[in-house]
Amino acid sequence: MTQRTPKITETTIRNLSSQQSFDKGQNYFRRGAVREPVRQGDELRGYCEGSGYQPYRVTITLDKTGIKATHCTCPYDWGGICKHRVALLLTWVRQPDRFQTIAPTDELLAGKSQEELIALIKEMLKREPDLARLLELPVQPDRNMPVDLDAFRRQIQYALNQSDGYDYYDYGHASTMATELAAVVDTANRFRDGDDYINAGDIYALVLKEVVPIYQELYDENGDVAIEMQRCAEGLESCFDEGTPNADTRRTWLSALLEATIMDVHMGGIDMAAPADDVIIANATDEEWDWIEARVRRVMGGMNDRYSSWGHEAMINFLARRMEAVGREDGVDDLVLNEGSPQQRAFLLAQRGRFDEAVTIARQHFVELPGLVQQFADALVAAGANEAAEAYMVSQLDTRSRSTCLKWLANHAKKTGNLAAAVDWWRQNIEDAPSFETYQSLRELANQLGQWHQTRLELLAALEAKEAWAVLLEIALDEDEVKWALDLLPYVRGWHSHDYALRVARAAEKEYPQAALEIYNRRVEQFIDDRNRGSYHEAAKLLVRVRAIYKAQGQLEAWQAHITDLRKDYKQLRALQDELKKAGL
Repeated sequence: MTQRTPKITETTIRNLSSQQSFDKGQNYFRRGAVREPVRQGDELRGYCEGSGYQPYRVTITLDKTGIKATHCTCPYDWGGICKHRVALLLTWVRQPDRFQTIAPTDELLAGKSQEELIALIKEMLKREPDLARLLELPVQPDRNMPVDLDAFRRQIQYALNQSDGYDYYDYGHASTMATELAAVVDTANRFRDGDDYINAGDIYALVLKEVVPIYQELYDENGDVAIEMQRCAEGLESCFDEGTPNADTRRTWLSALLEATIMDVHMGGIDMAAPADDVIIANATDEEWDWIEARVRRVMGGMNDRYSSWGHEAMINFLARRMEAVGREDGVDDLVLNEGSPQQRAFLLAQRGRFDEAVTIARQHFVELPGLVQQFADALVAAGANEAAEAYMVSQLDTRSRSTCLKWLANHAKKTGNLAAAVDWWRQNIEDAPSFETYQSLRELANQLGQWHQTRLELLAALEAKEAWAVLLEIALDEDEVKWALDLLPYVRGWHSHDYALRVARAAEKEYPQAALEIYNRRVEQFIDDRNRGSYHEAAKLLVRVRAIYKAQGQLEAWQAHITDLRKDYKQLRALQDELKKAGL
């Protein structure tokens, strides 16, 4: 069979990786870190030596357009493909003859007799004894024969034990666990696709039952294990839809889904096994719901300081969604008002038009939560209670939510057409917390009212009195007051002062070229003092601008003297000299 050879180039690999990953992968390729490269059908496989004790396994899946998917057992997840995948792909592009080409697995096995297959399996087990556990697992679905769940349990435990011997922060083991778990879930999927929904559902539920209780102990940084649990919940959804489980089986499945839902709430709502909660709500009978609700209420009763109020709210929402699903919407209000959190009760009362009661709860419980204060005011507005919302926000001005309330009141006044009130609120806000964004909002509104000239003078005086130099500098740059910006620059301190200096220099290049040159050259010296190639690169970029200013002033001889002196002063810094050369300097 002729294999397709999709076109892959170094440009393809660069586009898939960061510059750092490409450079490191290229070094791996050059030093021969790629071992045993193989092409089998549309897959490229190999091992790449890296920082781990064992080499990483790399797989590249091809299609007619190029690269379809990539995988590596390393923990890299910082954008683009890792250096090990880069190394294997570079081997394919530059040294394709190194790849051993073997036929697809089905083709290799098709012509072998039973005796040959048994002998081959025995030989494989000599090399990889751990694979013997797979012999216990059924290969094809059989609706007349219950699967041996103990065999699958051993396979799941083998997967979970992949963390043994790993450092806590080496979270690549989670990916290995997920790969092993995926094999179990794939088996369940084959049963489901073969219409053996009972055995499939039992395997899905078993995975959840074994993994959920210890999930918090796993370092599942990339969510690889969680994805397998999500696949189990989705699989159980189809088993409920298509299968006919008996009462005991239904309880087993629902229990597995419920414990996953509870653990997800306990962990703060990370969708660890979505859509487990939806499957329960959609499929539980009224009789089953009785014990499900009893379990949920025991969880709620046992909540302590380890749980945020969010956990209680999540459980109430779970119960409320079930009521709505079975046509008991009339009971939802009683549930929330009697057992819900202050937030749930306040928002529901606002929706029902009981504004005074809602505001009373909000004033008691939302004081230290500025974001929630704003959400509640928005809820009042959405319910048509504009005056109640405004009064509530005014009542919170003496709390830690003051800044949030002032901004909300200003924006709300603008939306309702009360521009004068909006200006007053923004002025209070800028006096409390000076910012360029607030200045812009005031400028827009005061211009519409024809009050900007006087308002501007008052604002600038207030900002200067508060020594809000960074805000004043933003204003100067925005209003093209370059001389003013140059005068303000020495007063700006802090980590952001370098960025402001460069912005001022760019603004001053034409009108005040000498001042721009002084700023640029001072920053160049600071970059060089950092003594690293990245800073040398930034210094070279600034020197390109310096050269352009000298050229615009007709002072190329002065520029040549300047760059010659700089090269001479730092002749020992080879990396700097290299960056200057790259920049054409």
